[in-house]
Amino acid sequence: MIKLIFVFALCLNSYAIHLFAQNSFEIGYQTLDDELLYDGILDNSGSVVIIGSIGDFLETNYDGIVFKVFPDGDYIYRRVVKQDTSCQFGSITLLDNGNYMIFGRYAVGDTLQIKDRMLVLILNPELETVMEKTYRLNNDFYVLYGLENNTLLDADRNIVYANERLTPRGGNDYNRDYYFMRFNQQGDTLLTRGYESWPNVTIGSLCIVPNTDTLMVIGRGYNQNGYQEILILDHEFNIIESFDISQDGNPSGKQYSDVWLNETEFLMTRNGITDSRKREYYATVSRLNTSGELLQELILDRPDTTEYIALDKSMSYRNDSTIYIGVNQSYNTIWEAIPMKSVVYVIDKDMNLLGRKDLGGDTSYEIFSMEATDDDGCMLFGARYVNSSAPDRDIYIWKVMREDFEIITRLTDQPAMALNSKAWPNPADDELHISLDGLPTGSNFRLQIYNTAGQKFFDKALTATAGSVQCSIGVLPAGTYVYQLQTTVGEAGSGTFIKQ
Repeated sequence: MIKLIFVFALCLNSYAIHLFAQNSFEIGYQTLDDELLYDGILDNSGSVVIIGSIGDFLETNYDGIVFKVFPDGDYIYRRVVKQDTSCQFGSITLLDNGNYMIFGRYAVGDTLQIKDRMLVLILNPELETVMEKTYRLNNDFYVLYGLENNTLLDADRNIVYANERLTPRGGNDYNRDYYFMRFNQQGDTLLTRGYESWPNVTIGSLCIVPNTDTLMVIGRGYNQNGYQEILILDHEFNIIESFDISQDGNPSGKQYSDVWLNETEFLMTRNGITDSRKREYYATVSRLNTSGELLQELILDRPDTTEYIALDKSMSYRNDSTIYIGVNQSYNTIWEAIPMKSVVYVIDKDMNLLGRKDLGGDTSYEIFSMEATDDDGCMLFGARYVNSSAPDRDIYIWKVMREDFEIITRLTDQPAMALNSKAWPNPADDELHISLDGLPTGSNFRLQIYNTAGQKFFDKALTATAGSVQCSIGVLPAGTYVYQLQTTVGEAGSGTFIKQ
């Protein structure tokens, strides 16, 4: 795999950079400012368009920024400067005419920390401004027009916007309430509705239930009991039903859903916790129904680390066999001496883990969002922390391809020369065979592969239709690995192998 890393200083408001054509690449973008990319879309040309903010963290004084990364790694970008304001972009939607609608927040004058105005901006594919509108509510409350927002196109091809509204609670305290808006593709408001809650709500994901005009929101706060919840809303933003999500413990952080299995079941990424005192958090993929029942779980965890899903969009669907999951992993927090890594997993709709790949490692990295691409790859974007004493972030973008880290399995007959071996050859380069001796023909099992640090690289359901499993392991980093054969009644076999 070819890696090209570009780091440079920002001097002007817009640039175009041209790279050599490639499949996988990395882009580093470094300035003296604090930068952050937050949301992205795949446009009609196969390019990924990403929005965020750039500015002074201590002064909370930002401008909006837009990156357009082409399939071959070329990219253009634009810094959107609104004079005498502080502006941040939070979400982007692809319009039917190929333009991009961006939602953000901004403030003017001496109120830079309270960004109480909403910005709706339409850019064309060359990142030129086509339309700009601003909104502000009355003095009794205002919308947290910021980074915790979600947008999508509904069945009528209008844009649905979900965010948090702030209402005064006395002094400088505010309640954070659910707030929904609908816009047409020209940026005009069609409908607004808010729901008061106490004390605060959080929004994780906004979806449309397949083959309906019903909306589903995953969040916390409407039921006011502290648990994660599902809200079902009709076309007019009336809440029809609300359900607590059935799960162990009290997971924290954001939830994200991007995969519907049918009209009632979906996949969701979330954070779990086993020991809050030891900060034993883990990332997981859950299969649920729209009543909040937990049906299946795939835990993505390395023992004795803190793992949590990407902060904004942590799941990106390409097809039923290619679903990317973004995870951040550290030994405690991003400010510790040990660098924080980012991890990307690929799973299928049946929640089989097909491979994993570490990103970063020389310093702390954090994935904020991701977008699957037309070539079955995935663009992941977030931050590289360059200063451990303050949040001084630089933009970092990765493009990964599925073949870079997918482990492929086949059921094969066990050759006579290997009848007394559990795994062969050992050490192995590209192909590894694991014996299924002792598993009855037709029995179901899961093959799991870990490294000696406990990082899970593979976890797939299989059926014993032959004497061995042939695994293509050329994508694994060199080292020692543990494999396990798990059945419904327990472990049916295990062993170690060395990947050269």
